[in-house]
Amino acid sequence: AARGVRLLSLRGERRFLETIRATPEHTFGLILALLRRYGRAFSDVATGRWDRDACRGEELRGNRVGIVGLGRVGYRVAAYCSVFGADVAWCDPEDVPSEPAWRKLPDVASVIAESRIVVLCASHRAGQPPIFGEREIAALAGRYFVNTARGELVDEPALLAALRDDRLAGAAIDVIADENGDNRLNEWRALLPGRNIVVTPHIGGATFDSMARTELFMAEKLEASISQGAAA
Repeated sequence: AARGVRLLSLRGERRFLETIRATPEHTFGLILALLRRYGRAFSDVATGRWDRDACRGEELRGNRVGIVGLGRVGYRVAAYCSVFGADVAWCDPEDVPSEPAWRKLPDVASVIAESRIVVLCASHRAGQPPIFGEREIAALAGRYFVNTARGELVDEPALLAALRDDRLAGAAIDVIADENGDNRLNEWRALLPGRNIVVTPHIGGATFDSMARTELFMAEKLEASISQGAAA
């Protein structure tokens, strides 16, 4: 800005972003993957085993899903879960739209306490402390946890320790802390065998459809900006 350079981004483009469903769909898929133990099922078949009882899971219908962060992604995930017959609870520090059937709770601790599946969909700001610290991770005992938001929103060493001790029913992670730097990916990989853990490489928004539409949208936004500048 000091040099007169204008930066164009998707910030504030809520109407367009509402049409991009890649991340909510992936988040919902991870919920089902945990409940149905897909990770174990895939690896068993790949290594020659055929034992359905070892992969017996749970149904989404009748379970309670707790959404931390009911923004664009969280709202859509809640809608998908609701259609499948799950109860939905949520919390968000902002005044965000909801649905009458979804139960608003005052804080993260309440969402964890009243949910079987806890989904982190909150936004992240640089320097922000983790939303899920040691206390929240301890409270996840016996529950499923899904994070498609940011790895930095979680006390990752505490979560890894809880998973090593098999304190959670399962975890699905699309993001890790400092994913392009000095990260703990090897620790995550070491946890995978024999556990109900799914790790994907930040593919939440990575579909051909969403990326092509976003690139076209930004190209059109750039063209309009250049045109306005020329007209001025």
